[in-house]
Amino acid sequence: MIYTDMTNKAMRLAYKAHQNQVDKGGIPYIFHPYHLAEQMNNEIRVCAALLHDVVEDTDVTIEQLKEEFPCSVTDILQLLTHGNGIDYYEYVAGICTNIDAAFVKLADLIHNMTEERLPDSIGDIQQDNDEKRQQWFQKYAKALSMVVHFLENHFYRGSEDEKLFYNIMKEYHGTKGKIQLHTDEPPLEYMTKQQYEKLKSLSIEQQAAYFRVEYTKSKKGGGIGNYSDISEIPLLKYLNQYKTLILADGCIVGVLDIDTGNRDCKEHVQSFYVGKRSRVICSRSYIDHSWDHTATVSTEEKVRLVWKNM
Repeated sequence: MIYTDMTNKAMRLAYKAHQNQVDKGGIPYIFHPYHLAEQMNNEIRVCAALLHDVVEDTDVTIEQLKEEFPCSVTDILQLLTHGNGIDYYEYVAGICTNIDAAFVKLADLIHNMTEERLPDSIGDIQQDNDEKRQQWFQKYAKALSMVVHFLENHFYRGSEDEKLFYNIMKEYHGTKGKIQLHTDEPPLEYMTKQQYEKLKSLSIEQQAAYFRVEYTKSKKGGGIGNYSDISEIPLLKYLNQYKTLILADGCIVGVLDIDTGNRDCKEHVQSFYVGKRSRVICSRSYIDHSWDHTATVSTEEKVRLVWKNM
């Protein structure tokens, strides 16, 4: 935590405003903004993190905050406050116009995606609660994708903001149990009518047998020349708590991949679909000093969801 006169003022105000409030898991609510603030890397972001829910969830108004804090803080808080009648993703898009607000929202989303903070009615893995869990995860996963894509285009390699981005992303610990996302697109966008008729009557586990994940590792340049190596991974073996199936009308059509720590990752939150473009895991270039001090070497790793022969 960064302690200054202004962050101390924000902390006192947040503590008073959220007093007697608890989160969905029954924990005193103040621990949520405090957890976000601990991750921030400057005074303005710490204040915004501490106060990010004050206007939306308490009697404190933005006008009162403007009397206490500079516009560098209150402008962020206005973006982070979800106004009545505003579509959720329109609200997230507004946040993705300001890098300070986006960093606070990134930490907020990832903390909200921590299943241990959920009430039993959502967090339980029982069948009765499955639909609620799908809706909860889908909402935050889409928002996370929007915020991550904005931030990836607004920090420089080796900067303090890049370090902050990876430190926050590492807070994401994946999901428990089976989560499946649903797309509104028709399944025939991804498969033939024959394939659709075959899959729609099968369980998810049975459907997975018809897919494989194609893993490609390639290199261009350097002393050993160019090469490309392709291997195959069964779909169910590829999935883990960071990867989630995407369904269309009950049929497998893709995978959502949330990468939390690979610094060479092309995009850290990305969906990839059967028959569509590959998901680039990492891509980098360097000088091969062992071979030629001017020889540029490029390496790339990517995955693609493909059909097995049916």
